[in-house]
Amino acid sequence: GGEQQRDHGQSGGRDPRAGEPGDSRAAAAERAEAFWKALGMRVARLGAKEHDALLSFSSHLPHAAAAALVRSLPPGAAELTAGGFADTTRVAAGSPEMWAEILSANADNVGSALNDLIRELSALQSALADGGGEVLKYLQVASEARARIMEKASAAKPPDPSD
Repeated sequence: GGEQQRDHGQSGGRDPRAGEPGDSRAAAAERAEAFWKALGMRVARLGAKEHDALLSFSSHLPHAAAAALVRSLPPGAAELTAGGFADTTRVAAGSPEMWAEILSANADNVGSALNDLIRELSALQSALADGGGEVLKYLQVASEARARIMEKASAAKPPDPSD
């Protein structure tokens, strides 16, 4: 059929993307997972809605926040930026066209994630206004939460194949 004509005999008459004839979606997913793991990637099986909701926080929000931080830098401050600014805004250097598509395609979830970030920024702003130890408490909670998050992320990484 069409696949045999398209492949010009290079894969013995099979569509090289589809695997064996009659192959199940589960088997195809297993092969895809094995491929990504062989490249050292972490693999999580998620439905599309769950993927979009979670990635809006773990990937899309950091990009949006980095872009907003860059845009908020006042004139004259560029000369005073250093490692913290560079580390925090690194992802803002990504392809604007690609990220516009990603953010737009997941706009509802990204909007919700932005609302959560705005609430957190407001809480920090309130802590600053209250003075005392509120800023320290806010930053301690954030530091401890980051440590837990990075520990979970590190534990989820597959072993390095070069070890």
